[in-house]
Amino acid sequence: MPQGGRWVISGASLSDIGEDVRPKSPDHDAGMRLSRGTAAREIASPGGDTSVLSIRLRRLPRGASLLIGGAAGLCVGALLGSQLGHGAPEWQFERRSSEDWARALGASSPETRTRAAFALSESPVLPNTGCLRLVQHLDDTSEVRDEIHFALIRWARTGQCVEETAAVLSTQAPAAVRRLAADVLRGAGAQARRASPALIAALTDPVPDVRNVAAAALGAGGDTSARVQNALTEATSDPDTNVRATAIEALAGLPGSSDRVIRVACRAARDQDPSIRAAGVSALEHVDVRQPELQAMLIRALRDSAANVRAAAARSLGWVQTGDVALRAALARATMDPDPLVRNAAALSLSRVRNR
Repeated sequence: MPQGGRWVISGASLSDIGEDVRPKSPDHDAGMRLSRGTAAREIASPGGDTSVLSIRLRRLPRGASLLIGGAAGLCVGALLGSQLGHGAPEWQFERRSSEDWARALGASSPETRTRAAFALSESPVLPNTGCLRLVQHLDDTSEVRDEIHFALIRWARTGQCVEETAAVLSTQAPAAVRRLAADVLRGAGAQARRASPALIAALTDPVPDVRNVAAAALGAGGDTSARVQNALTEATSDPDTNVRATAIEALAGLPGSSDRVIRVACRAARDQDPSIRAAGVSALEHVDVRQPELQAMLIRALRDSAANVRAAAARSLGWVQTGDVALRAALARATMDPDPLVRNAAALSLSRVRNR
């Protein structure tokens, strides 16, 4: 290890560590030390140094972590999530380039693939093949998949991996993988606009959960184009309740969609499902409700049989800019609702209205 490097043990006493802790190369002896420290996760080195250290451990408690670092602060370590036996297993840790980590996604060991995915999420640069390799392993085991999911979101937020991830939505990949790809795009925020065509197509996916996350991703992307608004409007009539509610919420969050939101909200307020009525009433928080008929609809919703609908109505009424005596009286009555969520929402909205 380069001079100034360090070993940090967290979650274990020093007595848990074997005496045989040494680098394979005698050139790396300088400056090594062993000490306790705070919890650490592995961080990939973007450098090309492939020096290998050999560590022999006796026993390490569950959740203990080992961090190996160099003088430049570029570290490679391991998060040991399971308890080791009383034997003396040998663990090897390498400093690799980001391209090496990308290739390591194809390793036979799930632990190596997990470490590689995490390393790519922390690397300052992503190799040319990084996005494609990450996407190709979205169907890996759950632990590996979780790290790949995080890595793809991190890079998608910077504008990378968006097209590669979006392409998964139109493949015959398992539904869980298609859903994960849509969720990456949801986490990408505004960068998801570049994937709008793929997300719109995903609104017709045969699996409701994929459609649901695709609708949420379209809302998160903030694409206000007519094609997105049309697609989300159509999705508000989806046969699945969760998809309809998500599409209403996504549409309501898009600037410039007030007229559509009002039409959708009025229809949703008459739905038999309380979650859809609540979504429709909540959507009116995003528009300027000046029409007396809309205010009357919200006041009626304060008497809905479902508490979540009444609470949503109370919140939306707090944003009405031209509230009259009837509106204030309705909110005052709602402060005595049997449900605490409704009472709290009504009290907050009543205070907001009175202070205008």
